[in-house]
Amino acid sequence: MMVSNKKKLIIQFAIIILGLIYFVSGFSKAIDVSSFYDTIKDYGFKKGSLLAPLIVVFEVGLAIAFILKIKIRKTALLSSITLVVFTLLFTYAYIFNSVEDCGCFGSLGKDIAPKWLYVRNFIMLMLSIWIYISNPIEAEIKGYKLNLFFSMLLIATYLVGFTYKNPIKTTKRKSFDKIEIDFIGKNINETPLKPYAPASKDSTYMMYFFSYTCPHCLNSMENIKQYTKSGFLEKVILIGTGSEISKNKFYNNFEIPFKNYHLEKKGMKKITDKFPTSFFIINDTIKKHYFGTLPVYQLLLDKKFLD
Repeated sequence: MMVSNKKKLIIQFAIIILGLIYFVSGFSKAIDVSSFYDTIKDYGFKKGSLLAPLIVVFEVGLAIAFILKIKIRKTALLSSITLVVFTLLFTYAYIFNSVEDCGCFGSLGKDIAPKWLYVRNFIMLMLSIWIYISNPIEAEIKGYKLNLFFSMLLIATYLVGFTYKNPIKTTKRKSFDKIEIDFIGKNINETPLKPYAPASKDSTYMMYFFSYTCPHCLNSMENIKQYTKSGFLEKVILIGTGSEISKNKFYNNFEIPFKNYHLEKKGMKKITDKFPTSFFIINDTIKKHYFGTLPVYQLLLDKKFLD
């Protein structure tokens, strides 16, 4: 009997822990749904990003159901399915789109290494399955619990609506392609690239915007070094984005002889969402841009790329 009571106590503790995690995760996204919308786009699911408000409300619903112990068996099952689906989606984004920030805790979340995200999700999944197995009988839902449940959902829905900018109605917003094209032919001081420009105005150089974990970005590094060694360019300026962990790993693995800057994701989005993106500047005028892995300098010379 003592063992049974101890087990029940541990199960109740696990239920509360899961509920609190979902609660913090859901409400941290609810107060800034637009950022979560952008995160889903970064995953590579632009159409799916329209579901951002529904996902947040669903997550808050899971949290409240856990905390109030409403239909705990079904809630644990939904939690298990949710964790599996979200982990698979993050894995896709990590492998194919170099996404390291899962966006699990919205704008309040701090960067963590993907391996710790997998560890956390695995522990939560095991707890959810254990709770599901340990609760074969659903308890009757008390009226006050339902009232609390729907009251909290209404609050979450209000926050979501208050912080969400409908992308369908925001038709005047320029696409990233348009923003990048608009830079061409402009003086660099009239663009968001200005803070990274060198003091000398009469030089030919390249600004390279990249992610610390993007394979195409990393594959360009050796070719970029040849751009200055050969005299094709006078300077190269690197502007990277990503977590502090991936940043340190990048600079530990690569010897970078160029001036470099770190730019947070929100700042990078004002310039480009494609990695790598390169801008070629001559005498403070942006002449060309290049998307993708940079070729050897001889190919650009042969094509008279900067002429």
